[in-house]
Amino acid sequence: MSDTQSQISTSGESNSTPAQTAPARKSSKITLIIGSLAIVAAYFSAITLSAVKVSFKTVNGASEISDAILNYKANDAASTTVYNQMVTNGWAAKDLLQVIGNQNSRIIDNQVATVHLMQATNTLIFYGLGVIAVIGIAILFGLNSRKS
Repeated sequence: MSDTQSQISTSGESNSTPAQTAPARKSSKITLIIGSLAIVAAYFSAITLSAVKVSFKTVNGASEISDAILNYKANDAASTTVYNQMVTNGWAAKDLLQVIGNQNSRIIDNQVATVHLMQATNTLIFYGLGVIAVIGIAILFGLNSRKS
């Protein structure tokens, strides 16, 4: 072994050139940039999706029903003939059907609000899993570039 080779191997310097370590550094920078961009993209999409406002209507219509019954009783007490009672019964039926329609409308509104909430939640989960995947891939690339 020559004197120059023994000096290099005993001094602890590596035999690699700077050109060989440059791709590893470049690869680790790229993975860091990709991971950072994924986190930033997930953050902004989460902010956008968190602006989804959902409101649920919890009125059961009991007061509307009692109002319809009170109106029926008042009109029924004032009815003197069969024809007046028929009209009073029609008014009561109309009022109660309106209450039923309002209750159905609230049910449908609550179902639509639930669907919007589920869509926003699923989208956030999708973005979160995407960020985890990108970060995992970036870590794997970083580990593989260090082994090389």
